Amino acid sequence: MKTETNPAKLICIALWATMAIVTWSCSKVEEIPVELQPPLPYQHTALKEITEIITQEEEISIFREVYSRSGVKEYMDSVRATTADTLTPFTLFIPRDAAWQAMGYNVESISNLSAEACRELIMYLTVRGRYVPTNTSDPVSGTNTLRPIIPARRYELQDSWGSIQVSHQPYLLYLAWGGGNIYLNGKEAGTVGNDIHPATDGAVYLINTLPIKPRKTVYEILQEDESFSFYLTALNISNQVYQEFQVGIDPENRSEELFWTTPEPFINDLPQLSSFTPMFGTITTGNLNMNNMYTVFAPDNQAFIRAGFPDIASIADYIRSSYVTTTGYMEDMRRRPRYTNMDSVLNHSFFAGTTTISHFPVFVMSRQSTNVNNQLVFTNDMVWNSVFRNEGIRRSVSLTFYDWTFFDENLYDFSQYVEERSELKLLFRPEGNRITIQRGDAPDGRAAHVVLEQSDVVAMNGVIHRIDNLLWPNP
Repeated sequence: MKTETNPAKLICIALWATMAIVTWSCSKVEEIPVELQPPLPYQHTALKEITEIITQEEEISIFREVYSRSGVKEYMDSVRATTADTLTPFTLFIPRDAAWQAMGYNVESISNLSAEACRELIMYLTVRGRYVPTNTSDPVSGTNTLRPIIPARRYELQDSWGSIQVSHQPYLLYLAWGGGNIYLNGKEAGTVGNDIHPATDGAVYLINTLPIKPRKTVYEILQEDESFSFYLTALNISNQVYQEFQVGIDPENRSEELFWTTPEPFINDLPQLSSFTPMFGTITTGNLNMNNMYTVFAPDNQAFIRAGFPDIASIADYIRSSYVTTTGYMEDMRRRPRYTNMDSVLNHSFFAGTTTISHFPVFVMSRQSTNVNNQLVFTNDMVWNSVFRNEGIRRSVSLTFYDWTFFDENLYDFSQYVEERSELKLLFRPEGNRITIQRGDAPDGRAAHVVLEQSDVVAMNGVIHRIDNLLWPNP
């Protein structure tokens, strides 16, 4: 039997064979080698540990001596030994030798310091956690409030019932970046590009300043500086006027005890908070705590003289001529204004977080810095923080008086009314090497300048900026 061959099948077999030969032939072709260029140098920068940085860096010999006697390294090791993370990060701020010398320290004087004094110095410069900017090219930040490992200050106060209240006030350190610079406690301390060194176990800042833990409150600092005597006098006289003329108390209730409480006059919160007794805390309890931190714009004596008050007597005369001291006010307390003549200036001299002064059954004063919270405002914030530069610093005010005229003894109810609801605002305008501040409610009013070399004074409960004029609403 004759077998016929399918032509199509033969064609397929031929094509397959051809492809196989080509494929086999191609697999034998060798690629032409690429001519490599000379290798480029690459600097490997593996992170070091904090101890290595301290050992190897130059110009920190004084720090090394204080650090070795402080016991802080052993403290950090003990923390890491008792946590799951054996590399619990810490951030150290290391002043260069020149910074120590500028504060009166040298190798000889350091050798005379006790271990406790060394520990205090280094603990205030040591923070648990790694604090470095994510954008190292040109980072800008508001002031970051850091809590160093130094133990908090302990207070014991006796309240009106005779009970002892215990409170603790932590020491705080303030870090910011702006314009390529590092700021510590408001002072320029170094550059971002050269002085921040991330480590495997944290970070190291090499700085040109020596921050020391604050030891005094805002009031204590102002009180010890004679150049602020006019400012404190204005606050105290305003306070005296409120109490002497019983401002805020209905004439019919000025001698009557209500709910076992003698009515108290409306006291301006500046004399109560800014006369700082205590400067921080909840006024109704007297506890010293972290409820509030204060940014104070304190006019010095020259500011009062420049505004037309040559001495304390002229300040007293001006405040005591306020409407609240007149017969008209005594006859009808509902008339405005309820404030003394200088409160317009004094109320713009400090900003804080939420403050509430309650004198039931008479009034409640509430103030809140709506875009500040408990953050302190330093001069670097006025220049670099976009929020403060664009919006200024704001503070809302609410003053509620309780009206006992319509009190219903059966229902224990009374009507109340709000006398004041307003917002205070300070605007900042950097101008070369100075910062101008002005009231937001008086764009044509008198401006003042922050005296930069005498500002950013850190207290336990705030920061003080010296200003050179009174913030009058008129030019």
